[in-house]
Parts: sequence; C-alpha cells; structure tokens
Amino acid sequence: MTETALAKLRPDLFFNTRVARRTLVELVRDKELIETPLYRNRSCFFAREPKGETEDFSEAGKIRAYAILAVCASSSANRTRVTRQEFQNYFPETYRPGLPMNYYVELGSRDPVLGFVRLDRGGPGRWDRLVAKALNDARRHRLEPAFERFIEKNALEIRVVTALPQKADRLRRALTEKVSRANIPIHVSVVPELINLIAPIPS
Repeated sequence: MTETALAKLRPDLFFNTRVARRTLVELVRDKELIETPLYRNRSCFFAREPKGETEDFSEAGKIRAYAILAVCASSSANRTRVTRQEFQNYFPETYRPGLPMNYYVELGSRDPVLGFVRLDRGGPGRWDRLVAKALNDARRHRLEPAFERFIEKNALEIRVVTALPQKADRLRRALTEKVSRANIPIHVSVVPELINLIAPIPS
C-alpha cells in the first residue's frame, strides 16, 4: 500500500495523501504494517503476514505488489488484491507456500471477477513473448479445476500490466487476434509509474 493508493481507494476516509500517510505510519508504529523503500523518497507498506508466512520484500516482489495495487487504485471498479490467507481459504487445492499472489477480485453488480496479473518487467524480452505468457496464463487457469466455477460465469480474467503506452497498444492489437483461443478475457493496463521500479533513473 502507498499513501496515494490509499487516498484513491478510500476517499471517504482519507481526503488527501498527508492524512493517508499519517494513518499508515501509525499502523507501522502499532506493528500492524511494515514500511519498506519503494523508489526515490517513496515508501510502501505491507501488512504483517500470519505466523509461518513471509511477505516478499525483494525488488521483484515489490514491483509485483505495486502493479496489482495500481490496477486496483486506478480503476473506477471496486478491486482489491487477494491476500495470501484469502487465496488459501478459497483455493486450498491450488495454494502452495511461496506462491506469488498475483490475484485481485473485482466486486460489482454481478458475480465477483477474479483477475490474474501478468507483469511486464521490461528488459530485452520481445512483446510477443509477453503475449505468449498471457495466453499460457489463460490456458493454465482453464485447466485448473479450482477456477472452473469462475470461468463458467465468465468471471475470470488475465490482465497484462506494462509501464509503456506504446507497448500496451501493440499488446492489445496482438491479443485481439489471439484471445478467442484462450476463452478467458485478457486485458492490458498501463501503469507509467512502474518505470521508476523497472528502469530507475540513476541518482
């Protein structure tokens, strides 16, 4: 969590980022949250995991968590990240220790939608490899019995998250041609701030 995301997600409680940050810092002091550097002078906050579980504070783990948080906070839809404990409770046959929590749930007027985030980490990989990975994510979920009830209700989606708008356009065009084969919706979201984590400017 960041103060900016918290203010966007709960404007009824936090009318600006200063109030949101003060609340987060108080929760750190009460040992409910852990604060860790994000980029430059920004921090992010993690909930303390249940005994026996550990949160991933690696750079890769923080990038993944930030991408999912941004997807939830930037949308008008009511989205929230699925916690490790929630995933274990709802999908015990699929859960295993160390499984990355790349899921969010979107609540609305119809059945809850479960989303899986495929993050573009930049680097030398070509855009078509990212398309292939997203299609493989769809196939993998389609073959997993635990997700069958979501797929039957058209309530499971894959979301590719990238920092670059130009790359997002290319991904959308490519996925439009191939997504029918996946039988699961695949969307693309742009989170420009991710560039500060994936390819930070030297200080």
